[in-house]
Amino acid sequence: MKKNLKKMFVIFVVAVAVLVVLMLLTSGCKTNDNSDVKNFADVVSVDARWEPDGTGAVLYLSNLTLRFVNKTPGYQYGDLTIDWGDGRVETIGIDLRSTNGEEATENIWRGERARGYNFKGEITVTIKLTIQFLGYTSPAFPKTVTMMSL
Repeated sequence: MKKNLKKMFVIFVVAVAVLVVLMLLTSGCKTNDNSDVKNFADVVSVDARWEPDGTGAVLYLSNLTLRFVNKTPGYQYGDLTIDWGDGRVETIGIDLRSTNGEEATENIWRGERARGYNFKGEITVTIKLTIQFLGYTSPAFPKTVTMMSL
């Protein structure tokens, strides 16, 4: 009986030691808090087509194209946030159709959209892209574009 009790105690101590070692080894692992996630894509450029409103004094946005490099293997989705600099912010859901490391073009704001944003003079637009990949969300990375009307 004493021999079995001693054997069970040794097994218990070894099991606790293994659990402690495993806890120490995994304590350095990060959880899904997105703090260690790298950018999944880089914005190369943002091209916009502006058209006059008829008077020629004010332009409106009729097309917005994003060029990017997707750093992941395949097709991702995310959000494009446009901060117009005057309090207006818009988020558009997008898909990134490219393969790992290749530059691609995505037509974000197609011409069939009925509304545009009017402005006169100069406007600075900040574009932020957020990509979803394997349950993580990449940090937004801004691209600022300054545009002038006629």
